[in-house]
Amino acid sequence: MSLAGDTVRVGQAGDLVALAAEGSTVVQALQQERAAAVLLLQSPGRGEPTSSAFTAAVAATDQALVVYRERRVAVTASGVIGDAVARADEYLAGLEGLRRRVVAVPGPSVAAAAFSYRIVVAGLLDLREAAAVAAVSPELANRIRSAAALSQAAESLSLEQVAVLRAVAFGTLSPAVQRDMLAARAGYDEALGLFGGLGDPAWAGWYAATVAGPDVVAAESVAGQVAGTAPGAAVRVDLAPWLAAAHARSDLIASVQRRVDGVVLAATGDLRQASRVRSMVIVGVVLAVVVLAAVLTLGVGRHLSRRLRRLRRGSYQVSRLLPEAVDALQDPQRRDLATVVEQFRAQATALVLTDGDDEIGAVAAAFRQVVDEAVRLAGEQTRLQADNIGRTTEVARRIQQQGARLTQIADRVERDEEDPDRLAQWFQVDLEVTLALRFADGLLALCGVSPAPVATLPSSLGQVVQAGQSRIRGYQQIVFAGQMPEVAVRAEAVHHLAHLLAELMDNGATYSPPEATVTVEAWLMGDRVVVQIRDHGVGMDPVQLAAYNALLARPQLPPSRDQIGLAVVAALAERIGARVVLRGMPRGLIAEVTVPAEQLEAAAASRPALTGASTWQPQPVTATGSASLAGRAMLPAAPSEGAAPGGRLGQKRRPGATMHAGLKAKLPAQPQLAVEQLDPNVVAATLAGSAAALADLRAAHAYPHTKGVPR
Repeated sequence: MSLAGDTVRVGQAGDLVALAAEGSTVVQALQQERAAAVLLLQSPGRGEPTSSAFTAAVAATDQALVVYRERRVAVTASGVIGDAVARADEYLAGLEGLRRRVVAVPGPSVAAAAFSYRIVVAGLLDLREAAAVAAVSPELANRIRSAAALSQAAESLSLEQVAVLRAVAFGTLSPAVQRDMLAARAGYDEALGLFGGLGDPAWAGWYAATVAGPDVVAAESVAGQVAGTAPGAAVRVDLAPWLAAAHARSDLIASVQRRVDGVVLAATGDLRQASRVRSMVIVGVVLAVVVLAAVLTLGVGRHLSRRLRRLRRGSYQVSRLLPEAVDALQDPQRRDLATVVEQFRAQATALVLTDGDDEIGAVAAAFRQVVDEAVRLAGEQTRLQADNIGRTTEVARRIQQQGARLTQIADRVERDEEDPDRLAQWFQVDLEVTLALRFADGLLALCGVSPAPVATLPSSLGQVVQAGQSRIRGYQQIVFAGQMPEVAVRAEAVHHLAHLLAELMDNGATYSPPEATVTVEAWLMGDRVVVQIRDHGVGMDPVQLAAYNALLARPQLPPSRDQIGLAVVAALAERIGARVVLRGMPRGLIAEVTVPAEQLEAAAASRPALTGASTWQPQPVTATGSASLAGRAMLPAAPSEGAAPGGRLGQKRRPGATMHAGLKAKLPAQPQLAVEQLDPNVVAATLAGSAAALADLRAAHAYPHTKGVPR
């Protein structure tokens, strides 16, 4: 990076550190306001003194915000820093609406209110991480990250305080509250370790000497007592003295935070001054060199130097125009490729003149020839890519049409079929059609075409995971660990996320032993959701794992034959702004999907979350509700003992197996066939013509392990 860029980054880091220091005061006030809001929502009468305590906490937060916003006016940044500042502004703008919901009757749930406050606090804490990114010096970056870790430790203690308040309100300690307390305490220990490891050696001593005393002991004692209570046992805490002790502990941590921020601000100021002095020295040296070069150039010959300057200027301008022209030619959807090529050639001809037959003229002609060839090749590649995309899209659409027709046939036969064996065969055909449709969706995603209709309503995360499970052959191997976070996925991201998870679950089930399970687990991390899919296959060596992660971060288009699945996952992740990372285990593989806050919203009370470490259990699914996500065919299980002869096996179908009504509406109508004329063997013969193509498609779609590539 240039010296001027370093100077700008040092200045931005200093401004952001100062803003984050003011934000720490706001964070402390928000943490106390959150505790007051929890007390108010849990108060039976919503009266004094909880209402007064919440009003006082709001006033304290507003007072801290006045100072913060004065500092915010002086901060101008772009890139990662600008995004962090804008995100914090957005979360603070929604604070007033959150307060109105808290005081309203009926108000939101305690968990929803606490989660909303947590998002606002996370936005302010992210300012320190952005400042660390902008820091030029590694030492300064470590100091800023140490200060950020101290802020995170204070937030973890505040979350522990909220969990204790919930336990006191319930009267007993529930397993969920106990997990929240343990998670908060683990986060505090981890953050405190980072604070001591990244910061100056003296900082840990400051914290140990300051955050001590009877108030700290009292706060820690009560929290430890509640956390150690057996689930279901009664919880009794004298709230008034404990809250006072907890607030006193928060003030002590805040004093250490201010002291650390002072050291970081001083170091930032020193770096800024040193950078300015260094810039002035280098600018002076550069100016001296330029003046000397100009004198020598005039001495050699004004005519020759004039032509060289003109060639240099024209070449530089063409080099700046060339990336723009190539980028314009990279879009396969454009219809004016020839016009773009001709316009660029005309500009290059005007900027780089080939006057004269000497060496300078020859260099100019060669440069123009290279530029013309580069543009021609870019246009040719784009035309070939557009043709391939068009053909691939057409094939995928035809597969979808054929799948829709087979879906209609299977639906009608399954409704009227009474023989269990024949019904099982139809269910297997139904499942294979669903897999083929998923592969077609993957091809459309690679072509940049939306493979599925947009859902009309948000869906809970549990329902989206179920939809992905329903679109794989090994759906019975999928189990869920823990409780799905109570968040909903926005309507426009429902189908894409379900398809992405289906690809990863299918990979895990395919490359695990048939008797092994593939575990799906999800949790909230800040304002994002993380979904992990763990299989028990043979694993993958670190070199191959690193290569696959690089492809997921930046896929190659068009992908190679053994990387189509990777490219599909990467395309779907890019469409919704998600991040997919593969992690190795001693045996097996972990696929981790991070869903950003932009694709999430608070879950409605009517959308139950998926819970329990077990496979999916049947639930009612409608044709138009948010539960109808993707997939449609249902695979039957063996009839239970004692079942009546000729009984239906519909109750054993796989999860979420109803085709979305919007997808059926988008596909062309197919001729209706008489049900009594249909036979599974006849349908199998009808499909024989396309069986080989579907087999090749599935083999190419296998992700991320393919034949010949060891896991």
